[in-house]
Amino acid sequence: MFFGHLPAGYVANDLLQRTRWGNLNPPERRLTTWVLLAGSLAPDFDLIYFYLFDGRGHNHHVYWPHVPVVWLGIGAGLAVTGWILKSRRLHLANFALMIAIFLHLLLDTIAGGIAWWFPWSERLVVWFHVPAVHHPWYWNFFLHWTFLLEIAAILWAAAVFWRRRRARQAIALEKSFALVSSPPDKPLEI
Repeated sequence: MFFGHLPAGYVANDLLQRTRWGNLNPPERRLTTWVLLAGSLAPDFDLIYFYLFDGRGHNHHVYWPHVPVVWLGIGAGLAVTGWILKSRRLHLANFALMIAIFLHLLLDTIAGGIAWWFPWSERLVVWFHVPAVHHPWYWNFFLHWTFLLEIAAILWAAAVFWRRRRARQAIALEKSFALVSSPPDKPLEI
């Protein structure tokens, strides 16, 4: 997946903020939002190594940031640390990070391949094979039907953004009317 990871993380954050995380205080909401958004991109940080040092010699999905068992270990380590420190914020950040990482890995499984069975097998699990028929290579993905899933993720995230924006504007408008329509016995405070 090329462009769908961040929009998918944004949508996941919105769903969690409106359901499971609805009772978080504002600093916790900001924390989970930023961790979830950064985490939705985190496995692709290996692209720096892929382009600068490996010379595109291997599929970047075989590097450790795309191996689920590595993230399970990181998540377990953060969970134990949060438990020892009795840190609610660390637990929330860890939960957001694991959701984002595994959402990324799930989306990469569609057409990219992930080593879900590592360490027992290094084989990449891919649901839909994208044939190499176009040059340059990325046109194979852009012209494959699975790219429609990326477009859908982008459109869904845009719809969530506009819904949230309209809601914020409505709240701001309501507050401004509340200032103007103060009771007659109380002077208007500006």
